[in-house]
Amino acid sequence: MKIGHIRKEKSKDGKTWLVMDLAMPLAGRTRVTISPNDKKQPGSMQPDYYLWYNMNARGQNHYKSARVGALWNKRSKDGSVEYKDGYIEHPFAQNGKINIAVFQAKQEGETPPAYTHEVTWNPPRHENTAYDTAYAEPAYTQSEPATQTQPDPHPKELPEIDIDEDDIPF
Repeated sequence: MKIGHIRKEKSKDGKTWLVMDLAMPLAGRTRVTISPNDKKQPGSMQPDYYLWYNMNARGQNHYKSARVGALWNKRSKDGSVEYKDGYIEHPFAQNGKINIAVFQAKQEGETPPAYTHEVTWNPPRHENTAYDTAYAEPAYTQSEPATQTQPDPHPKELPEIDIDEDDIPF
């Protein structure tokens, strides 16, 4: 699932940097900046890039920057695709992290995209490469019948609901 994109921004004084704009389900829009890890040692497991949250809603830098993620340079198993793999720390996510993958943006048609890379959600997988769906499995097994019955989706009569207008819950 595509959850964002990366593009270059330029300040009035000519400085350029990379910005990752994210629109994650149930989490709203977020903007983070990307900086290379200049202190990475060759062969180390350190990330190649860090993700920083450092702006308020108006783009003003009034807050101390906070590192909220990291990216590593990767190559596909067959060696044909270069991409970045990493995470964004998020309190709504399982284990506090959302796994992401970043791919070069593809041009569709004659107009180049307004961004350089696409950010996709990269869900965790089990060793058998199936999606981690334990949360969505039913509470009963195939040999046991379901104990709950579903309401008729097309009832012949609709039930009457008595609502006191002084007691509306919302």
